[in-house]
Amino acid sequence: MPHVCDQKSQSDSASNNDISDISLDNNIFISYSRKDKDFVQQLHQLLTKRGYRTWVDWEDIPLTADWLQEIYQGIESANHFIFVISPDSIASTVCKQELQHAVENNKHLIPIVYREILHSDAPPSLRMFNWLFWRTTDTTEGAVQGLISAIQTDLAHVSGHTWLLVRAIEWERKHRDSSFLLQGNALTEAQQLMEHGVSKTPKFTPLQVQYVTSSQLSVNQKQRTRTLSLGLGLIVALGLATTALWQSQIARQEQQDAATDEVQAFINSAENHLILQDDLNALVFATVAHQKLAQLSNVPESLKTS
Repeated sequence: MPHVCDQKSQSDSASNNDISDISLDNNIFISYSRKDKDFVQQLHQLLTKRGYRTWVDWEDIPLTADWLQEIYQGIESANHFIFVISPDSIASTVCKQELQHAVENNKHLIPIVYREILHSDAPPSLRMFNWLFWRTTDTTEGAVQGLISAIQTDLAHVSGHTWLLVRAIEWERKHRDSSFLLQGNALTEAQQLMEHGVSKTPKFTPLQVQYVTSSQLSVNQKQRTRTLSLGLGLIVALGLATTALWQSQIARQEQQDAATDEVQAFINSAENHLILQDDLNALVFATVAHQKLAQLSNVPESLKTS
């Protein structure tokens, strides 16, 4: 009989391949062998009664590439990854695939020993975690308390990690389309999550770091573009006003010439700073030029206030 890790069904999963359509309410993914199904059914019922949602498969069907992708998305969108340890799950190829995907995405792993194995027989990724023992010789009450404690530990960080991972993977699968980047409050929350979670587990993946970094760079570029547009618009308006002033000079020619030259000098400085990509100083020089221009006589009101 094939293990449930080796052949998955779609009975308890999201119906859409798009990661953005998978609900983060699927809190817990359970990876297990078909031979341990009775135990996993009890585990599922116990978690459900306590308000948790689980991603579990109960049927044997041929594994396809599409369904494996569904499994991977279920792992990515789960806050916790429970691996039920037994000789059969350790031997299962697809259980190993599930475990590897959880490890690659730095998911919160909770290994539960249901049937004894040698510690040395476990994959290295499982050996580094504390195992929760739920064998027939262990008390159910103690095992339940240990499981709930593991689930509740640093839950805010774990949930935030899942939220950021789902967004980052969606961005990656959309070929890093900039429209999927974070901005505003979402970007601020992601940056605070990473700042406060430096010493916490699960650690952030390289993709999550790239996603937040790219989001901030995109915001910076948009801000620079807005500043550049404002500066250019102001410089153009100032140039037109200066030309009009020069053409309309009638009296006090020398004084007007000096004032006009001063305005032009500020305009030139603004343009030079734009060339050097020093947007802030460019805007400062352009603003000063605008103010000085407004103080001059013989300038049309429409140009003074442009």
